[in-house]
Amino acid sequence: MTSPVPVRPTVVSVAFWFQVALVGLLLLVIGVSIADAIHYDGLIDQASTIPGTDPSEVSAERDSNLGWTLMSGLPLLVLVIWLGVTAILVGRGSNVARVLTWVGLGAPVALGLVACLFGGLVGVAGLFAFASLDEPMPDEPIEGDPDGEIVFEDWSGSDFYDRLYDLDSGGLALAYDSIMIFALASAVMLAIAVVVLLATKPSTRYFRPDQGQPPISYAGPAALPPAGVPPYHSYAPQPPYFPPHAGAPHPPPPPPAPWGPASWAPPSGPAPASPQSPWGPPPGPAHAQHPWSPPADPAPPADPAPQVESPPPPGP
Repeated sequence: MTSPVPVRPTVVSVAFWFQVALVGLLLLVIGVSIADAIHYDGLIDQASTIPGTDPSEVSAERDSNLGWTLMSGLPLLVLVIWLGVTAILVGRGSNVARVLTWVGLGAPVALGLVACLFGGLVGVAGLFAFASLDEPMPDEPIEGDPDGEIVFEDWSGSDFYDRLYDLDSGGLALAYDSIMIFALASAVMLAIAVVVLLATKPSTRYFRPDQGQPPISYAGPAALPPAGVPPYHSYAPQPPYFPPHAGAPHPPPPPPAPWGPASWAPPSGPAPASPQSPWGPPPGPAHAQHPWSPPADPAPPADPAPQVESPPPPGP
């Protein structure tokens, strides 16, 4: 006998559809990222037409565009597949899928915190390493710099980058950025809602109906009756049965025994003068024989009396 399927609560249904919407928003983010990368690659082609453009700058910008798209798109694609599969299983009532959903939604947050922590540790280690240098900075001016200041290469003065930044400052680039910001903000809110809804008590009772109930051990049919049936009660012991005395009502005749006759008639005789309890033993002589015991052997017939022949009558 199979147990009835529990009814899915409303919070689980809402969490399911929120998770489906979250998967859709993440797919939108991936699509917009790919479209933005293709659009930016076209802008690189337009900016590279300026005379005097360094080919290394163009190649470096293309590699940076492709690398950033892959770094952001591949993890999102894995997350989309993860949440899509777990959403289907959550709708079917799988508790493992609920836990995997929490893992999938918490993994980006955990990885971001680890990255921030690692970056902070690297920065602190760099400061200590730079402060522990024994050699002082040279006081002599650097060749090509009469003031003795360190000069970093200024990429903003490149005609290629100036043209590229001008082309990427409006139009489709602005639309792509707006869509990305809206989709990511909505995805974060939906993720928080899914985590909270799947952690509520109705969701826990739906995914783990046996939580909080003690294990039931089998103790026999008398201790554990079927569902909906009151528990069994033992019957009180009955007093021993004694056959009634003569004149009292008798039980129906028993089935014929192989050693006795096919029929049986109750014994006849007057009832005893003094009343006697029907459950007590009869007073000795009144109880001749147990009614259900086999009858005794019949007595042998008596010898016939001798016959005396009478004399014949006299003749005339």
